[in-house]
Amino acid sequence: MAKFLIDENLSPAIAVYLRKSGLQAKAVRELGLRGEPDDAILNFADKQGWIIITGDIEFGKFFYEKLGKISMIVIRSKRQNIRATIEILEKLRQEKIFENLSPKHYLVLAGLGIIRIRKYEK
Repeated sequence: MAKFLIDENLSPAIAVYLRKSGLQAKAVRELGLRGEPDDAILNFADKQGWIIITGDIEFGKFFYEKLGKISMIVIRSKRQNIRATIEILEKLRQEKIFENLSPKHYLVLAGLGIIRIRKYEK
């Protein structure tokens, strides 16, 4: 089963929501990684097999820099609040994206009106 790491720019309540939905999820803050550099978060996710969920669009560039060593979901929303994020995550859950996502090689860009999935292949 996939494990989801909620980046520090999203509320830890997102991890709670995902756990209540039956998914394994932890917020960066819950794991003692708050304030750590992006590379430390990426290395943790890579070594531990976590899929990162972030609202930081710039964070998506790390997916390409790491050449697909990790998987990442980037939330795209004009409204930066818990409710909007949960709406997007609920859409991903309904589309069974969580069930079919591997901890490596995938970048998912998700908004209320669109879901784009990219797979890095060598």
